Amino acid sequence: MIRVVVPVQVKKNKKSEFLSVAQGLIQESRKEKGCIEYNLIDSNVDNELYFIEKWETKEDLNNHAQSTHSKKYGELLKGLKETESPIEIYEINKKNNILERRSIRNYTSQNVSKEIVDRIIEAGMYAPSAGNQQGWEFVVIRNREVLDKLSKMSPYATPLKKANIAILILGNENVKYPQNLFQDLGAATQNILLQITTEGLGGVWLGIAPEADRMDLVKSTLDLKENILPFAIVPFGYSSEEEKTVNRYDKSKVWSIE
Repeated sequence: MIRVVVPVQVKKNKKSEFLSVAQGLIQESRKEKGCIEYNLIDSNVDNELYFIEKWETKEDLNNHAQSTHSKKYGELLKGLKETESPIEIYEINKKNNILERRSIRNYTSQNVSKEIVDRIIEAGMYAPSAGNQQGWEFVVIRNREVLDKLSKMSPYATPLKKANIAILILGNENVKYPQNLFQDLGAATQNILLQITTEGLGGVWLGIAPEADRMDLVKSTLDLKENILPFAIVPFGYSSEEEKTVNRYDKSKVWSIE
């Protein structure tokens, strides 16, 4: 998979016009063979925007660059840019998101698109649960003040200060099998982490339950109802760490009964 980041500095008073023209490019590009994602992200800093693209192969990306609509809209947008910025191209290895997943605690300032977040949440909801009770709820947190406050819940929660987004995993006690609720939420959290890896991002599982002080801080911060239990929170984003996988297979921990 190929990931492309195109920083754009738009001319003053031209942002609305740029966004309008860019929508045509986005719509046409999403129809192309091999296009996984094509979005325009507002960094909320001056007039700085980012095109975020994902393509199945380098050939798909090259075909996109040579396409009629890419050249057409490229010319239209060129006059609305303040400066030309270097394009960043990354090759993402997605051979096995289970074996490649690792805890990432440091992130760039680049925002994660809503489309990606939706896919991550969807993956969480595909987890198994006791009697298919699905007693989970998810809170997507982008508020800087809230993230900073939650980072104080434990000495291990500092990644929340470095991320600009996190997913809080909650459990509703009003289910048929409340004794199995935390197992269900653990499966959902793992699904979320695996989808984060699939998206080419990094995240880390920060435990909340069953530590009473952590749970109380989260409940008071978000004013949660009594039957809603904070289970874990996962800060995530585009990794700023050197990502290395480690072979964790330990044959001595495997028993065989024949």
